Amino acid sequence: MAVLKIECGRQAKTSLEFRLEYGITVERCKSPVAARVSRMPGAAEIQLTPQQQKELGRCASSRSLTARTVERAKIILGLAAGKAKQEIAAQLGIARQTAWRWGRRFREQGTPGLEDAPRSGRPCVILPEKIEQIVRKTIRETPPESKH
Repeated sequence: MAVLKIECGRQAKTSLEFRLEYGITVERCKSPVAARVSRMPGAAEIQLTPQQQKELGRCASSRSLTARTVERAKIILGLAAGKAKQEIAAQLGIARQTAWRWGRRFREQGTPGLEDAPRSGRPCVILPEKIEQIVRKTIRETPPESKH
């Protein structure tokens, strides 16, 4: 999928945007001035397999995953759909650089790149399985002495 931007010098402000098949965006000038065609940076860089599309779609609509995981999935799905990083950032209420960073990490590392990177500091004392068990119990079980 390619995204093209046609600029007509000073006439760019009066241009009309058309979406054509195959995800091509063209800006058409009202005047018969020779147009300059340039590829929009960052466009059509992310291609998803059907499996990745399905997995990211599931993550993006999940109500049980962390908010940052859902946000990252939405960023990648938006980029794969050909949306501009600025548009995705406005929709999600994040900085454009955040959309750029996660798009770059996905291109470099794939789906595993969307997970949190290891951080420096003291190692975790509680195992991830134990944390998951505690969270599951907290969300799904009611204590016997509870009034609600």
